[in-house]
Amino acid sequence: MSRRGVTLSFIASFVAVAGCGSGRGKSDGGAGHGGGGPAGTMGSAGASGASGAAGSAGAVGAAGRGGTGGVVGGMGGAAGASGRGGSTGAAGAVGAGGMAGAAGTSGAGGASTTGGTAGSDPSCGNAGQLCCPGNSCRAGGCCAFDDRQLRNYCVAPAQTCPTGGTCQSGSCGSCGGIGQPCCSDRCTATGALCKFATSGSMCVACGGSGQPCCAGQPGSPKVCAEPGIGCGDGDICAPCGAEGLACCDGPNDCPSGTACGVRRTCERCGGLGQLCCGDACELGGACDVGSARCQRCGGLGEICCAQQICTASSSICYPPDPPDPRSQPALCRACGGPGQPCCAGRSCRSPATCQGIDVGTCG
Repeated sequence: MSRRGVTLSFIASFVAVAGCGSGRGKSDGGAGHGGGGPAGTMGSAGASGASGAAGSAGAVGAAGRGGTGGVVGGMGGAAGASGRGGSTGAAGAVGAGGMAGAAGTSGAGGASTTGGTAGSDPSCGNAGQLCCPGNSCRAGGCCAFDDRQLRNYCVAPAQTCPTGGTCQSGSCGSCGGIGQPCCSDRCTATGALCKFATSGSMCVACGGSGQPCCAGQPGSPKVCAEPGIGCGDGDICAPCGAEGLACCDGPNDCPSGTACGVRRTCERCGGLGQLCCGDACELGGACDVGSARCQRCGGLGEICCAQQICTASSSICYPPDPPDPRSQPALCRACGGPGQPCCAGRSCRSPATCQGIDVGTCG
């Protein structure tokens, strides 16, 4: 080939190569126009997926039920059953175990049984001790009189009574029991009283409703043996403890607002003319020690009110310390004049002056 032919062939090849970059480029690789576009940037990484939520915690197990209480008689209650464990939550932590049931409370002790009419007082009724109220001794003992100590005390069964005879079931041989003759004018069986009659003395039942009151210790009042029964009028045991009923035995003989009268009956108290409530009376009255009834107080010639107060003008409670307050109580007397007691503060009306010791006399 000639030099001219080589030159033309080189030019034609150059033009063909340059023409290959004149197409417009497409993102999908189609024929491009113009020069090749710059390389696409790398796509950003996709966001991480959210982590799965943690499983909820298992429900707390139900608390165990409390044990049932113990039965009467002192047996302890059964322990309560333990609570069940909580169920496991989905993908969560295991539920906490239920709380143990509380132990049952101990049963109350059985009620004690009192021994006969001697009751539960441990200071009386046993052999060698004083007899309990109602002539009572425990275990079939005999209530005998000690003429040296002047007290009734209990003799044990099978022992010799002071009056002779062997104690058996409250009877000292041939005397002292209910239905038997009295032992030297006394009975030794529980709930027995010596009843005198023309044919002789005999031990009869006492202490029950409608029965005679039982003898107490020497110098003490008669008593009854049944609950709610008191030694009333005529020394007969009768229902007690309310206005108009018999006075109950013991210190709380009548309810509030009443007092035990001379007929052993609960009477209303505190008003003028009524029994004193202890030593108290309503306003304007004071307790007269001699009659144990409420009387007007404070006026001239009347008994002194509480704390030796007199309400009458120019008066004083005199004498302040009477030697016999029952028969000669202190009265409200005029004061301050000649020959009269001095008034409070040892004062007298002029020209008299207070003379003497203590309250003094105006002269």
